[in-house]
Amino acid sequence: MKYFFVKITFCFLVLVGAVTIFVSCEKLNPAETIPAYIKINAIKLNVPTDGSQGGSQSNFNCAWVYVDEELIGVFELPITFPVLKEGNKKIRIKAGIKQNGISATRVPYPMVINYESTVQLRPKETVEVFPEVSYYPAVVFHWLENFESPDYTLEKTSSGQVQPGLNETLAEAFEGSKCAKIVLPTNGLKMEIASKQSFNLPKSASPVFLELNFKTNAPITLGVFANIPNNVTQVSSVVLNSTFDDSGILIWKKIYIEMTPEVSSNKNATDFKLFFGAVKTADNSSSEIVFYLDNIKLVSL
Repeated sequence: MKYFFVKITFCFLVLVGAVTIFVSCEKLNPAETIPAYIKINAIKLNVPTDGSQGGSQSNFNCAWVYVDEELIGVFELPITFPVLKEGNKKIRIKAGIKQNGISATRVPYPMVINYESTVQLRPKETVEVFPEVSYYPAVVFHWLENFESPDYTLEKTSSGQVQPGLNETLAEAFEGSKCAKIVLPTNGLKMEIASKQSFNLPKSASPVFLELNFKTNAPITLGVFANIPNNVTQVSSVVLNSTFDDSGILIWKKIYIEMTPEVSSNKNATDFKLFFGAVKTADNSSSEIVFYLDNIKLVSL
């Protein structure tokens, strides 16, 4: 009987140990959550058809994505990404830009309303979202120029050597039938053009952006003339680099340029003009500079 008792006890201890090991393994290896997926190819800009906000072409190349107000991530588009959520969920998307064309300065574009919708998320399944955004009602459009009219709004400055002209070669226009074309010939030294109109822009750090499509075979400086009583201050903002692709072909690019620092730092200015300029250097002294512009929008909040 004594031997039988010991044997039973030993078996019981082995059984208890096995159960303990089994429970411990369950704690170390919890059931994995299977994600759903969201796909976003692009973000579309909606504008009225009456032309009051210019064209609808945009370059929202990244997105801030929130699901039930939780930031899932900031993604370069197009993207398909996993989400560890299930069921009927609210999605909110901020349209993002490369501020001043710089990849390291991706920011939500402050001029457009966030996209909001509801999506049904199911494990392993992909739901595609088609975000569309519009400008805030409070956005002011100070300057709209698509160069379709012969009465375009650019002119040569007193120090520039060439007048801007209209390019009517359909194959070269970005959109529509015309664009601006400025050529500094081989014997020219300086190109500088400016807006004919002066703009009353908000200061106190209110967002001011210039949107435009361009292509150029040489660097172009962009900035403002700040009209201060009895004085004019010229302030450079950014340099638009040449737009050759990998094959050496000149291509159009869309850029969003923040003008807020240049405007807000000139608190005594009554208004502003925008300028584009280029000065030949030793590297391109014998070359022709060709600069194209289209779809200009100067906007503020």
